[in-house]
Amino acid sequence: MALACEVSPRDNTPIPKTVFDARLFANHSTRLRYCLAEAQKSFTQLQNAVQDNRTHQVAYLSERFVRQIGILKQELTIRHISPHT
Repeated sequence: MALACEVSPRDNTPIPKTVFDARLFANHSTRLRYCLAEAQKSFTQLQNAVQDNRTHQVAYLSERFVRQIGILKQELTIRHISPHT
């Protein structure tokens, strides 16, 4: 996952709790690495749901995963966290 490469250099960077929606990130962490791990878990769950043809779960997990990635990318942009800083 390319996003992991962006998060990796700053994976322990604290972020404001208010940034993350508790419905998307159940771990309530303020560290990017834990939020990334949760997004990766969502992706694995999505893959399993697709393989098992669980249509409703695929729809839910797809939306959740896309929103998690969007929030992580937004946080990286807002905080100017990049591999080069």
